[in-house]
Amino acid sequence: MFCGECGTKNSGTSQFCENCGAKLAGAPEQQVNPSQGEENVNNVQTNNTQNQMPNTQVMATQPAKPMSKQTKLILTIIAVIVVLFGGAYYYLGTLVTPEKVAEDYFNALVELDAKKIYKFLQVEQTDFTTEKMFEKVIKNTTDKSSKMEIVNYEVGKVKYDDLSKMTAKVTITYVEKEKEKSQTVDVKLAKGKDKKWLLYDQWLVVASAYEVKKDVTVKVEKDAEVKVEGIKLDKKLINKESSTSYYDYYKVPAMFGGKYKFNVKYKNGLETEELVNVASGGYYASLSASALTKKTKNEINKQMAADVQLLYDSAIAKKPFDEIKSNFEFTDCDLTNLTSAYNSLSTELANSSNPLTKLKVNEAIVSSIYTNTDGTFNMSSTLKYDYTVSYQSSGQAQTHSDTATNYVTFTYKKVDGKYKLTNIKYLKTYFSRY
Repeated sequence: MFCGECGTKNSGTSQFCENCGAKLAGAPEQQVNPSQGEENVNNVQTNNTQNQMPNTQVMATQPAKPMSKQTKLILTIIAVIVVLFGGAYYYLGTLVTPEKVAEDYFNALVELDAKKIYKFLQVEQTDFTTEKMFEKVIKNTTDKSSKMEIVNYEVGKVKYDDLSKMTAKVTITYVEKEKEKSQTVDVKLAKGKDKKWLLYDQWLVVASAYEVKKDVTVKVEKDAEVKVEGIKLDKKLINKESSTSYYDYYKVPAMFGGKYKFNVKYKNGLETEELVNVASGGYYASLSASALTKKTKNEINKQMAADVQLLYDSAIAKKPFDEIKSNFEFTDCDLTNLTSAYNSLSTELANSSNPLTKLKVNEAIVSSIYTNTDGTFNMSSTLKYDYTVSYQSSGQAQTHSDTATNYVTFTYKKVDGKYKLTNIKYLKTYFSRY
């Protein structure tokens, strides 16, 4: 017979459960003598107490069910994930503090690492503010002497500008190699509106050594073609209100405060190339000999030497200008001035007391240049040459050779890619025999 309370199996004659003492359903009734009633009740109570005590001891010492291997593995994995996540959260947090951002920016400046510096800049994206363009500006603006050698540095604690903690300043103290005193630099920061990695405050450098300049002015001669680091300025950038009949004023939306390479091709065919720091107020192009591209300068110098050589050789040979005229002609040309200059040279050489017999142009170097409204341009140049003259001494023919330098003014026009001489002044006609 089973107990309805605890489920313990009992003998068929039991009226109460041997385990918990509960009344057994369906148990046979026993007649109890009055004299035995109290004894029986006591016996039952005693039996119940005895039956209950051993069971309590058994339940207390019963061993717990062992944990399965699968459960242990799951708990271990969870613990590892929690530890890794917590560690990663803490570590990543140390990478984006104001002090760390200031330190990384400082090191990027010291190393002149354009890619690293660019990441700290708040840049309006234009053709002239890309990362690639910034690398060029850094290369143009700095050299080996610009790079600092830092012996040691110390990052100070962040100082917030107000209670909102939206802006801050970090002071870095550093010592340069072979410098006696330490120096400081303040890195100013602002809290960005977006979160870093969706978790942390994002601190941005707001006062950069390479601040972006807006609405940079570029002034050039009318209708000249301008390229900045190889990128042609769009005519749409011309500020019509500022431009005149002689000059175009471009307004470039944004450029870094550093040096850019400007190439200008003028209507007369001359080309210049200059490195210009736009931080000082933009670029105002002027046609000068020093700004001519190497290619242009070499072409002009070579052409000047060739033209002077031809003129002297022809004059020494007493050729009329018509015989050499074809070397200078072009469509709609006016060679009146050049013809006059050549005839004057020929006459003076022929009438010289020390006739020139030979001249070799060694070098022609342009020193200054300016343009004319008719598309021609004038150049002052230095000529260096060897010469030989003949003379009479004591009734005998003698020669004398020497070197000379002369300053000559040329007028040229570029036609179909070639420089055509239209006038020349101050050619040397007297050559000393001493």
